[in-house]
Amino acid sequence: MGRIHPATATANQSYCREMTDEVVVKAIKNMEMPEEWKFHIYDFFADNPPGILMRFCEEYGISSEELRAFYERFVRPFCRNRHLEEVWKY
Repeated sequence: MGRIHPATATANQSYCREMTDEVVVKAIKNMEMPEEWKFHIYDFFADNPPGILMRFCEEYGISSEELRAFYERFVRPFCRNRHLEEVWKY
């Protein structure tokens, strides 16, 4: 099984099946929302404070621009993280 960062573990709390860090990284890097993991990914963004999300990105080489682009395209229309948006000054 793949590595589980605290941010990913938080997103997995409500589900029987565990999403790995690799699923999140691949989704963000490829700008693709995997249908089978979309609710996990919504929770990844909604349930984690900005600091944890930023640390996750640092560990996996995801730029803040990549994170924001993914969030705006796939997450924000359905599930918002107001604290993250405050960091980005929406």
